[in-house]
Amino acid sequence: MSEFLKGQGALGQRVNYPDPVCGIKGSTVTLPCSFTPPESVDDDPGVLIEVVRVAWCTDDFCQLTALSVYDSESQNNDPRYRYLGDKKGDCTLQISDLQKEDDTTLRFRVETNDRRTTFTGRPGVRVTVVGRSIL
Repeated sequence: MSEFLKGQGALGQRVNYPDPVCGIKGSTVTLPCSFTPPESVDDDPGVLIEVVRVAWCTDDFCQLTALSVYDSESQNNDPRYRYLGDKKGDCTLQISDLQKEDDTTLRFRVETNDRRTTFTGRPGVRVTVVGRSIL
C-alpha cells in the first residue's frame, strides 16, 4: 500500500491507498483505503478535531470546487460510486459499472472543523479501465 504522511498543521494525518487497481469496463472494483484523522493541532493541542466531510475526487488538490466522485455532503453522488467507509478511519470506495472516465487517479480528502487540519492524501490510487476481456 502507498502511504501519504502530511505533518503540516496536524498530528498523524495519513491516507493508506491500495496499489494501482485495474478493472474491466462494466465490472465492479473496490478500493480498500484507510486514513488516520488528525487528533489535534500542533500549536493548539487542546482543540478537539472532528471530521465533518470526506470526499473522493479526481482533482490534484481535491478542493471544494474539485470534481468529486463522492462527497459526504452531497445528495447528488453518482450511484456508481459507493462509499463503504466512514468518517473515523475507513475510506473504502466501490465503483460499479466501470467506465472509461473512471480511468484516472483518485484522491481522498478529509475536511475537519479546523481548516488547519484539512488534508488530501497523495499520491492517490490509480484506476485503469480496460475493454471487455475475450475468453
